[in-house]
Amino acid sequence: MNNYINTNNIMKTGIIWICVMLASIGYFGCSNINDLHDQYLQRGETIYMGPVDSIKLFPGNNRIKISYRNYDPKVGKLMVYWDFRKGSAQFDVSVNNLGEEVEVIVPDLQEKQYTFELVTTNPVGQHPSIPVYISGPVYGSKYRATLNNRKINGATFIQETNTVTIEWASVLEAMVGVELLYRNSSDKETVLEVPNKDARTIFDDIGKVEIQYRTKYLPENCIDTFYTDFVPINNISLIKAGERD
Repeated sequence: MNNYINTNNIMKTGIIWICVMLASIGYFGCSNINDLHDQYLQRGETIYMGPVDSIKLFPGNNRIKISYRNYDPKVGKLMVYWDFRKGSAQFDVSVNNLGEEVEVIVPDLQEKQYTFELVTTNPVGQHPSIPVYISGPVYGSKYRATLNNRKINGATFIQETNTVTIEWASVLEAMVGVELLYRNSSDKETVLEVPNKDARTIFDDIGKVEIQYRTKYLPENCIDTFYTDFVPINNISLIKAGERD
């Protein structure tokens, strides 16, 4: 019996099997990779609209103004969300304003601090952008209730010249002026604006020495002016004719 083993044949057979195995691995590996790639191709390319830029907030009385710039001509809508998307407002975005500052007003807001989420989409609401966030306050009746009138150091009425003089105390933060309300000698209701810079106000043509006033406030960057209630100016010193030195 011939027990001789041909090692050359064994080596050739082993090489052939190794080649077959490598080819199989390559085939199935490529097949798996192609399958994965095909899944993404079937889903289509993910498209995102460009987010808005240069965002600014301007608080108001139960409303807020938002300014922004859009640089993506494909954008057609701006979505503004707040309170974890429980509230929202939608605005059209025109390509005619590309790169320009645009302002929108969000109305009917409660008085509190907000974080707004801004998202752009195409004109039919698809392909949302990555969100952009900005925070700011909204004012209302609670803020107004904290406001005080500008204090008056003294007021006099000179009967001989029919002249009233009011000496003002210093202004408080966010004050922007005072309004005086009175009736003139023709019994016409008259409003006189008093700016912050005035430490003294002198006016005449008084019909009755019954003067009311209120103070105006404008918080930083606010779009609305707040007013205190009109209150009478009491303790006006009367200087009768012939009493002056």
